[in-house]
Amino acid sequence: MKAKDEFVVSVFIAAISIGAYLYAFGFADRTILFLYEHYGAGPFDPITTGRYWMFGFVVAGFICFALFIFLITGRIFGIKTNLDWKRIATYIPIPLLISILLIVTKSGNPPLTYGIAFGSAFALIFALLIGISFINDLITNWTSTMKHALIGAGFIPFVIFFMVLELPGKGTMTKNTAASIVALTYLLGVSWFAIGKWIVKKQKIKTMLLLKAIVVMSYLGLPVLHYLMTVMENHPYITSSDNFFTHSILLRFTLWIVIALTVAGANRIRWKQTASNHTHATLLRKA
Repeated sequence: MKAKDEFVVSVFIAAISIGAYLYAFGFADRTILFLYEHYGAGPFDPITTGRYWMFGFVVAGFICFALFIFLITGRIFGIKTNLDWKRIATYIPIPLLISILLIVTKSGNPPLTYGIAFGSAFALIFALLIGISFINDLITNWTSTMKHALIGAGFIPFVIFFMVLELPGKGTMTKNTAASIVALTYLLGVSWFAIGKWIVKKQKIKTMLLLKAIVVMSYLGLPVLHYLMTVMENHPYITSSDNFFTHSILLRFTLWIVIALTVAGANRIRWKQTASNHTHATLLRKA
């Protein structure tokens, strides 16, 4: 795409995002959409605040899905539709941040705080940028990206259930049970990854692309799927962040460090084995 086309796409993304926030925070029944009064939760309670920034992930998920359909349709009809996500990243963050801060803090009943608005805006912008980057990977290299997505899918249970580590502190689960769940889901992810690497032996696994795929599937795909399920039940609402994230920022970083080190370490082992095999073959030829 030319810079002009990507600017138009950026305007489209911004317009849809701003429209969604105007509806959700200015006109929609928040009691339904964000589950006010659910177990006594109010507009400023932590569990409700988590729904506000999960709304950003849901909006980004729908936009990225629509953009993917648009771009893949263009490809089907022979139109080259590559996206320079870095260029889009220069267009949309500031307008979205300013717009969402104004919408969330000045509209609806009650108006919310700048901290809440910033959290939701950050979630939306982060999700949009990583989602658009992943879409471009799909469009430009479908086979490789899909292999990464399928291999990375095994880590989704580990990503989602990692939050159970905080449940013992809330008295809803024992420490042994929480540790067992995390350990089992981690082993599932590692096993799935190992099997996937064995199946696609000739495919080089890129750590960053794999991590990107896991993030998109976990934090964009699943919240959208959850929302669609609530729509089918005629009671649409935004899920709580407690279903996807730990409260501890340290634990959030730990989760992704563990996954990154696991993938990078596995790739390193494979490289060493390949190098060793190459050295062995060279020695045999010399002999």
